[in-house]
Amino acid sequence: VPDIMAVASISHFDAADKTLALMLSKDHALKVGDKVRLHVDGRRLDLAVSAVPNAHEFVVQGCDKAPEKVLVYGKEVNDFRTVDYNRLYTTGLGAIQELSMRSEAQAKELAAKDVKISALEAKLAEQEKRATAQAEQGNSQNARLVAIEKLLSKGGSETQTVSLKAGE
Repeated sequence: VPDIMAVASISHFDAADKTLALMLSKDHALKVGDKVRLHVDGRRLDLAVSAVPNAHEFVVQGCDKAPEKVLVYGKEVNDFRTVDYNRLYTTGLGAIQELSMRSEAQAKELAAKDVKISALEAKLAEQEKRATAQAEQGNSQNARLVAIEKLLSKGGSETQTVSLKAGE
């Protein structure tokens, strides 16, 4: 991880032991056994820390020649997690497309149900009109029956019955 990112001054190179002592202007938080990434004269090296004399200085093992310029990138971590933004973007885009398709399908289904509801409402209104007309017709017939019953209860004559039939 790029947790150090500092140019180091070379304090000592030992060709026999192939060690390189580096001095930094800030604390490095390295300990013996850590692997550190160095950019040495245009090459990238991952070397093990063999000694830590103080908070600004450390020694790495495995350097084959004395470098002119060293950039200390950072230490290696085993549980480093990264975010693959390309994969995240692709997955997110796919999810958005799926939600869009579902939304469109639901909108079509809703429109079809609205048409069906409108047809059922029209049918219901027609049935209500018929029921109202039948009720009015029934009320009219009931009124006629009541009138006939009154005439019969009065003991009307045959001429009244005939006039009722003619007046229907």
